[in-house]
Amino acid sequence: MLGLLRFQILDSLFFLNSASLKRAVPASIEFVDIAGLVKGASQGEGLGNKFLWHIRQVDSILQVVCSFEDNDIVLVNGKVDPKTDIDVINLKLVFSDLDQLYYFRRKQKIMPWKGFSRHLWMENRHNQLH
Repeated sequence: MLGLLRFQILDSLFFLNSASLKRAVPASIEFVDIAGLVKGASQGEGLGNKFLWHIRQVDSILQVVCSFEDNDIVLVNGKVDPKTDIDVINLKLVFSDLDQLYYFRRKQKIMPWKGFSRHLWMENRHNQLH
């Protein structure tokens, strides 16, 4: 994790209704900056698969990708290409979800790809999504 931003959500109804409550806790939101994918992540470079572990701990995902030239920023593919960066991250997330499905289904002895190898089933599923 590179950073954490936490703030409370100010709501006028909360302040009006909280006077009658014994204990009131205002809503809050946290933004956690998780280091993104780097070239060679599947071989353990950068966070490697820990990136996906961090992602599984959150309730929602906000992707921020580079769309400008800067010599101080190391680019994964050597060029600014936000669409490809988003596609790569989304594909990693899809495969991570499929791995989770595989794990839970295997625990329950239910195989959604009966008759397929796991790799062919995942590739077929990926093609259906695009």
